[in-house]
Amino acid sequence: MSIIPILVLCSLLLAACGLLLFLHSVGNRDHDHADRLSLLPLEEDKPSRRADS
Repeated sequence: MSIIPILVLCSLLLAACGLLLFLHSVGNRDHDHADRLSLLPLEEDKPSRRADS
C-alpha cells in the first residue's frame, strides 16, 4: 500500500476540520474582535501601585 493515499486522506480531513472550525467561529461572531485583539499587546502597561511599608 502506498503512503500517498493516506497522506491525501489526512490532509483532506485536516482541511475539512479547519473549514468547519472557521465556519463555527463565523457563526458565533468570534471574528468581530480580531482587530482590537491584535492591537492589545501594543497598549502601554499601567503602572502598578505598591503599598509603602
